[in-house]
Amino acid sequence: MELNGKIKSVLVGVMVGVAIAMSTYQNIQLNSLKRKIDKTEQSSLESKENTTHILEEVRKLEHCAMDVQCLKLAEAIYFESGNNSYSDKIAIANVVKNRVQNEESSYIDILTERNKKICQFSYLCVRKSFTIDHDRMWRDSVNAASDVYYNKVVDTTDGALYYYAYKRIKKPKWARNMLVTKKTESHTFLKEKN
Repeated sequence: MELNGKIKSVLVGVMVGVAIAMSTYQNIQLNSLKRKIDKTEQSSLESKENTTHILEEVRKLEHCAMDVQCLKLAEAIYFESGNNSYSDKIAIANVVKNRVQNEESSYIDILTERNKKICQFSYLCVRKSFTIDHDRMWRDSVNAASDVYYNKVVDTTDGALYYYAYKRIKKPKWARNMLVTKKTESHTFLKEKN
């Protein structure tokens, strides 16, 4: 039991470190967006819609940066669906949210869950480093995380609890007896048949 306590303590420390690192990255992103706002305000050529869009991005980044659960969701979206469309990112986020609600758990617990030493979300097992180095992909991931986490969008997956990247892998064995709820340009979303 003492060993489990130490492991939990180490995991909490790691999560806090990740949150601090991501918060620092968020501050860099916020400063970048604020500079864009300054340039936008100075330029008479920029439209009011563009300014409003940038202000909305800043608001989402600031809001999500203050919540480690939202940041963890953004991280998952970035590594699971970073270069895919915004709608794909929303669908990935919805699956995570559905699992959180289904298992009455936290985003961190769901995203770090293992089943027989297999990660439920592949980026945690496959990635050797967690370097967030694409600004646009990160902002889109944070925006998608914020939209789903703060209930700004509806579930586009019809309650899916699972997904797989059908362009990269063949249909997994675990997915054979499941109901497909949605298929995007890169992922198939599923839930258990009732």
